[in-house]
Amino acid sequence: MTKNKRLYLIMTTFFAMLIMAIADSTKGILIPTFKEVFGVSDTIIGTFLMTYSLTYVIMTYLGSLLCAHIGQKKTIVLGLFIAGTGFLITSFSTTFLHIILGYIISTIGIGIQVIGMNTIIPLLKVTYIGLLMNWLHFFYGVGSTLTQKVTGYLIYTGISWRMVFVGYFFLYMLAMFLYLFVTQPEESHEEKEAQKKPIRHRGLLVICCMALGFYAASEVQTANWMLNYLKEVKGMNTNTGATYIALFFGVFSIGRLLGGFVVEKIGYLKAIIISMSLALSLYTFGLVTGGNNLYIISLSGIFFAITYPTFLIVVQRIFVNNATFATAMVSMSASAVSMVVGYAMGILNDTVGPATTIYLIPLSMLICIILMIGIKRKIHKMVSNPTEPLMVEL
Repeated sequence: MTKNKRLYLIMTTFFAMLIMAIADSTKGILIPTFKEVFGVSDTIIGTFLMTYSLTYVIMTYLGSLLCAHIGQKKTIVLGLFIAGTGFLITSFSTTFLHIILGYIISTIGIGIQVIGMNTIIPLLKVTYIGLLMNWLHFFYGVGSTLTQKVTGYLIYTGISWRMVFVGYFFLYMLAMFLYLFVTQPEESHEEKEAQKKPIRHRGLLVICCMALGFYAASEVQTANWMLNYLKEVKGMNTNTGATYIALFFGVFSIGRLLGGFVVEKIGYLKAIIISMSLALSLYTFGLVTGGNNLYIISLSGIFFAITYPTFLIVVQRIFVNNATFATAMVSMSASAVSMVVGYAMGILNDTVGPATTIYLIPLSMLICIILMIGIKRKIHKMVSNPTEPLMVEL
């Protein structure tokens, strides 16, 4: 692949991730609107989020099969088309059931699109893969920041949420058109044959799935439930609450832009453990002290940043012969764990209240850190043990 083709693939994949993030991150901002328009409870909202997550879980796995059969490029193009169509359908919703059905369709597209994007970049075989993956997910952070603030402001000023979804449809169609001109990276015959071999270290794969799952729960449920917490517990309006969330994803984006350099310098897992520990400390301090210190929760986003993309590289290096399958399993499991935590938060918001329920987020972060430390110790033993070798110390 020529340098220009490689650059076009990278930039177009970044743009597709940006569009996906803009549309995907709207759920949390629109939860209060959906509650008001359709008269639904937090438990029903929790069911809606669980349905979304369950669809994403299934499609992440099916997306890995599509990548194996038709390649990442075609999988991403198909995902963009389905997701855009789903958002257009959602814009015509007259009941909350229609909202759920529309989101199911869009999530089918998002699920297969994401696994394609997370596995096409490593096919480029460049030395700075950790940096590229963090930059890819940096664009997710940028998209989340834009949609949290801009969508919150538009809703606050009276713009219909239906028009927002129509706008997402046109953005998805633009991204799909641009991706049609991407060149699919080729895999060698040896790489294709290696993928047919049974996956090793299955127990370690399970732990990896759970570790990323609890991280994903902390990030995703911040987007889904933080505005609800700020409105119902702290008495903020949508526009003010959205500012906190936008700041969280703003510094989150900065962390991904700069964090790739850090992980290449100090080591992938070490960087994850340190950054998540700092994030947990700041997030918990902000919740406990409240007031102006709520901004500290937003600032903790910079330490969330590197975990997801960096850990995907860790997984792909551990399971080098089954990288696409392992990535799909970890991504799928991450969504499953996040789905369960999100559903639990919906129920607990109605039963014990959002002031207590919000602490499920730092609890998820703590579990993630413990599991990451266990993974690092296991990898160190495997690197040192000639009877159970691993490619590289992470």
